[in-house]
Amino acid sequence: MIQRVQSLYFLLGALALFLVFVFDIVVFKDLAELHYHLSALSFYQGEEQLVVKGNMFMNLLLSLGGGVMLGNILMFKNRSLQRSIGRLIYILILAIIGCMFYFIITNQNSPEVNELSVNHYSVGFYLPFFALIMTFMANRGIRRDEQLVASLDRLR
Repeated sequence: MIQRVQSLYFLLGALALFLVFVFDIVVFKDLAELHYHLSALSFYQGEEQLVVKGNMFMNLLLSLGGGVMLGNILMFKNRSLQRSIGRLIYILILAIIGCMFYFIITNQNSPEVNELSVNHYSVGFYLPFFALIMTFMANRGIRRDEQLVASLDRLR
């Protein structure tokens, strides 16, 4: 059934991964107290657009992760496949988190700007961690369904 609670968890996780494109990931500050905003699609200071480095692979992983999570909702008839895909999603999200740290470090050491330091991490930084938690909760729900079906089979 598509209305199971793990479908909601997968939907929230996919939404979180897609929202990384909307929100800033980190805000940098330089020596002159200027703030530079880094999002998945842009790197800017005020109205000035700077060159974004290393975002293609992270954006590909974000799109793939969100798409796989949405597709995994439709695998409700095959719980073992759905759980295996859930484990694959763990790997994708961990790769997204690793790429995000690489993305931040690469753009922090950009030659276009002088000595950037992280002012604060924005909402977009925390969304993949939320998606990881939602994937964990969904896999836990799938495991409970498998245990329920196995216990009902023993009663027959």
